[in-house]
Amino acid sequence: MSRRDDAHRLRDMRDAAQAAIRVLGDHSADELENTEALALAVPHAVEIVGEAASRVSWPFCEAHPEIAWSEVTGMRHASFTTTSPSTTSASGTRSMATCRR
Repeated sequence: MSRRDDAHRLRDMRDAAQAAIRVLGDHSADELENTEALALAVPHAVEIVGEAASRVSWPFCEAHPEIAWSEVTGMRHASFTTTSPSTTSASGTRSMATCRR
């Protein structure tokens, strides 16, 4: 993978994280659980961050050990189940996979 690809993935990560922050705004945790649009949008943005991180090249990851790549890439596997706006639960699973080799 080229550095340009890494730059693109890092922008994807940044953009998704910023989108989650914008969507959350000043909403409370209670509002997140009870508002369907929030309950769907925020987990999706988190999954995008994790998926983009999983596609960052191994050399880039090795060059930046200060980033918890395993934890970030694990966010793509977080299981967010919404049966109704008031019963949103999150149970994240940790992935040992990190960056692409």
